[in-house]
Amino acid sequence: MVHYDVFKAKSNWPLVRFSTIFSLNNGENKTRLFYWGAAYDIWHKASPARKIIGYGKDTQSSNYLAQYRTEWGENEMINSFPDRAHNNILDTVLEFGLSSLLLFLVLNGYLAWQGLRYLNKNKLSNSSGYFVLALLSSLVAYGVTDLFGFSLTTHYIYYYLIVALLCFVVFSSEEKFFSLTRFSLVFRWIIFISTIIFVLFFLYFFTISSFVADLSFMKAKKAEARHDCLGAMDNVAMATNWQPTNLYYKEQYIFIHNNCFPALTNKNDMIVTLNNILEQIDSYPESEYGYHIIMNTAHAYSIFGYYLDKKYYLDAEKYYLKLIALNPDISVNYQDYGRMKTWAGEHKQAIKIYEDGIKVTPPLGSPKALDQIVYFKQLIAQSYEKLGNLDKALEYYFEVERLQPNYVMVYDDIAKIYQKRKDSKRAIEYFKKGLTLAPKDSAWSFNLAVYYNELGRFKEAWLYAQEALRLNPTDQATIKLTQEIKAKVK
Repeated sequence: MVHYDVFKAKSNWPLVRFSTIFSLNNGENKTRLFYWGAAYDIWHKASPARKIIGYGKDTQSSNYLAQYRTEWGENEMINSFPDRAHNNILDTVLEFGLSSLLLFLVLNGYLAWQGLRYLNKNKLSNSSGYFVLALLSSLVAYGVTDLFGFSLTTHYIYYYLIVALLCFVVFSSEEKFFSLTRFSLVFRWIIFISTIIFVLFFLYFFTISSFVADLSFMKAKKAEARHDCLGAMDNVAMATNWQPTNLYYKEQYIFIHNNCFPALTNKNDMIVTLNNILEQIDSYPESEYGYHIIMNTAHAYSIFGYYLDKKYYLDAEKYYLKLIALNPDISVNYQDYGRMKTWAGEHKQAIKIYEDGIKVTPPLGSPKALDQIVYFKQLIAQSYEKLGNLDKALEYYFEVERLQPNYVMVYDDIAKIYQKRKDSKRAIEYFKKGLTLAPKDSAWSFNLAVYYNELGRFKEAWLYAQEALRLNPTDQATIKLTQEIKAKVK
């Protein structure tokens, strides 16, 4: 007898997909259970007031930050944490508390009850009965869907459309009117003026200022994509001015200015930019800073220490330690903290920090774990190289090569170690390995030409110089090297 496994057949992919919905071996399902468990922990540890009124709109990423664990990275992206519980009930409880959940359930329960009363009264004798049945079914389907996800703006449009249509049909026979004529003329004027002020207030602060700020921010990101630092910094500054209490714009202000800082060539410009960044950092209570603002603040002080004054490394360290205290399982913090120590010349401390980062990185086989581990080992190798311990540096570089043999930059690192050791044979071997992996990158041919030239092997140098020039004909360093070698060959 031949057994046919329908779940392995490509033509039955819907069955395969359905079979994974309730499987706890499925990475997405495991991750969702992690999120739900974390949401319960957040709520359970909350104060009585937070349980009743919640933490506020769009605050979940800050709460989930502390919940991230290394095992999450085994099924999802490393160092990523959600900003939603992926369950509408949990989302409502965390953001607006049990009071709001109760109101939400009462509203929808009341609508469902009125819809069922309408059906009981009118049966399915006419089209409106079927229409109400369809609306109630849609409401139930929406609720079930939101138990496993969260609503976007487009979903809310459908939800409120369903609610509006249900109210229109169910309550259309009950005509009720409310008139202001029962109130005095003075009171009516007070209501009118108050309404105008209220509308103008919200129109300016929540429509006009938001629109101008978003438009400026969009221009800033476009300028950033064009590598136009001046345009990016000016426009993100305008966005921040229009929305001075928006922490996201503050975070992006610091982020963009950090990225553009190395491009500044004038020290006075650097000092002005430094003061602008510090002004943004100091403009909001540190206690209310989220993870990304703390991270960008730490980066800012690191950059100030590297380009202006080493005293800023102390401030950077304070914020990096704060990031690690917020959640010691986020491995990227160890990369950035260790890099700051490297800039400060504290290579032994950097190595220790990188090793701590490897400990909290998910094991090989997890999404992006290989890239993280390889990067940590490369950073450790570079630190040993700067300490002059070339044997230890090579040990880690070889480990990188073993783990990721197609990672081309490690061959440049190894070749340069052998250059320092005056081992020309092994240096050339690794330069050529890099060239084999990236034959269209002129840097490899250029490096070989330079090295052969230093060794006095001008014929080989000439061949690689010509290839480098062919690949990058406008590079001035390549043109100069080619001319130099050409004179020696003749």
